[in-house]
Amino acid sequence: MQRSAETVPGLGGRVRIEVGDVTGGQALVRITDPVAHADLAPQRSMRIGDDMPFTLDGQPYNAALLRLVNLLIGDDFAEFGVGVPGTLAGEQIEAMLRHIADSGLVFVRDGVDYDGKAAADHLRRKWQAMAADVTTRNEFVTRVASGSSTTGDEYQVRLPGGRIIPLVDWLCTF
Repeated sequence: MQRSAETVPGLGGRVRIEVGDVTGGQALVRITDPVAHADLAPQRSMRIGDDMPFTLDGQPYNAALLRLVNLLIGDDFAEFGVGVPGTLAGEQIEAMLRHIADSGLVFVRDGVDYDGKAAADHLRRKWQAMAADVTTRNEFVTRVASGSSTTGDEYQVRLPGGRIIPLVDWLCTF
């Protein structure tokens, strides 16, 4: 929940994620060790798909912001995945695909308009076909979501108001 802290299960009570205000597609996040009374990662703003690396007892970890919920009325919250570096890529990619599907925007592929669900379904199929070669969030953005592998045309998104931008630029905004 926003403006609260939760201890990450499985790490002996040594890792706590603190979430500040959730607004505008981002949240203020800090990771602490409540046992040692120390910051593991300083507070910063995170968007869906962002990583926050930290180290605990010499072992590197990543906290990935997978989901943000900002309600008009009710409790806003953030959902994280925590693991060793490289283990969260699939969850981060799925979070991006959910964001596309739920966006309510129009996505343009090869000159044809698609709703978010159709665009996410297409990208998921393309990603699954390339899974052995696409193992990080950044590889997904640059190799799967950048454009058509058959025509070479760039994928685009139509923003409210009608402005069209490359999908990769839009994906980098959250």
